[in-house]
Amino acid sequence: EGGEGGGEEAQVTAHNGAAASPLVNVLDIAIAVIDAKRASGATQSMQAFLALESIEPPSARSAPPEALEGCLEFLDELVRFLELEGDLSVQHATWGTMAPPLGLKRVKVVDLLATLVSSRSDAVAAAVMKCGALPVCFALFARYPYNNFLHHHVESMVMSILDWGHAGLVQHLLAPVAGGGCDLIGVVTGAAQMVDTVRGPMRAGNLGHVTRMGNKLVGVSAAAAAAATG
Repeated sequence: EGGEGGGEEAQVTAHNGAAASPLVNVLDIAIAVIDAKRASGATQSMQAFLALESIEPPSARSAPPEALEGCLEFLDELVRFLELEGDLSVQHATWGTMAPPLGLKRVKVVDLLATLVSSRSDAVAAAVMKCGALPVCFALFARYPYNNFLHHHVESMVMSILDWGHAGLVQHLLAPVAGGGCDLIGVVTGAAQMVDTVRGPMRAGNLGHVTRMGNKLVGVSAAAAAAATG
């Protein structure tokens, strides 16, 4: 479930290959600067990723302000990389055909967004809400049910925002899609249990992440209610 599934690509695209490397390398550097823990090698990074899947959500990052400012300067352009319209590439996976495939480039942009949100910077919060990045990430979360890296980064955003308690971002998470929000409650309660594939119906690969986001939302709501009455 770590990637988008097996199979061969119908064509070489900018999403997976040499053409994507420059952008991906730049994003890796930006992520490592913002979050020093991510500056480790590939093996350590994978171990950290697997650990985060089963332990606690990331804590607030002490990110260099100039690094955050540099990323925010290009945030609108980066979010445009997430758009699918006009992308005619196709990839065949063991469970079906993706048109277009999500691709490493988009996953890495979502990774950067999650890292930025974890910095708990008010400037980041304002910029993320203004560019509409989170609803786009949630749309990808639903559209690609078998990309565990994407699911992890979206879950990380949710955990960071709910732990931080930034009023604007929390409202943005809960607001309906029609109002420019993410409809987190709808994502949790309406998540597809099964996905139609070439092999027949299969369990959606993002359900574990959906469950954790739902549990976190319930926990935060219960804590807020207890604080209000106590």
